[in-house]
Amino acid sequence: MRYVKMFVSECLEGTIRFDFDPSERGVWYDLVILSGRMRVKGLICARPGTPYPHSWIAGVLNVPLDLLDRTLAKCEETQRIEEGDDGIRILNWHKYQSEYERQRPYREAKKKETTTGKDKGHSFEKCSKCGQITTSCVCEGSPLWRKLNKDKAQEKLDNV
Repeated sequence: MRYVKMFVSECLEGTIRFDFDPSERGVWYDLVILSGRMRVKGLICARPGTPYPHSWIAGVLNVPLDLLDRTLAKCEETQRIEEGDDGIRILNWHKYQSEYERQRPYREAKKKETTTGKDKGHSFEKCSKCGQITTSCVCEGSPLWRKLNKDKAQEKLDNV
């Protein structure tokens, strides 16, 4: 599920409250939400280099075309969007992203790091039985289980 972040205080007390009338604010919020649904986040376009026509956007948002055009003009004046050959770009898109989304690249990098093997000098391996990525899984067949049983077998040989 995708979602965007809106700051309550900024929505109620920020410049958008004074720069836009209620219908324009509604269109602005819809544009932010629509841009979160696009393939390229923060860019309203069919694909990079192919912007949607304003009539299509007005239809999707269920607003009159003149209201959309008026809102887009105000958004450009107040530096909320840039409209170009590639589409309508929401400026400061990162401000509308959740903390979870902001941290996603770091989580994915960490996941890749732990599944590939080394972190702080420890070897991480995925247990074939339980699927846990760890240095300490003792399921039968896990790397630690094999090491412990190898040590036990060696002890038996040493005691003979």
